[in-house]
Amino acid sequence: MSKNEGYDATWEEIEIEDPNIAGYLMFLGYKVEAFKKSGSRVSFRVSGNKATEALSYFYKEQEVSVPFLIRCLKTVRSMMFQEKHGGKTIPAQAE
Repeated sequence: MSKNEGYDATWEEIEIEDPNIAGYLMFLGYKVEAFKKSGSRVSFRVSGNKATEALSYFYKEQEVSVPFLIRCLKTVRSMMFQEKHGGKTIPAQAE
């Protein structure tokens, strides 16, 4: 068994501070988890294949399902407020 067997080089975990970008990446199917960064600031860990590359789609004019995107944004904001006020959030991913 080689040391890289079973390792996916395209899998990434990135940190995002903007809840809108985190919501968009959740919309694309990435796993999003809120965490306290410092003081009361909340950031998001986003994980999945080529997560950094997917950020570029946020800034392009892509057609999206608005109701589904809004649901993802509401989920991310809920995670942010829950984490900010001491609750433990569960990583979420769009269905």
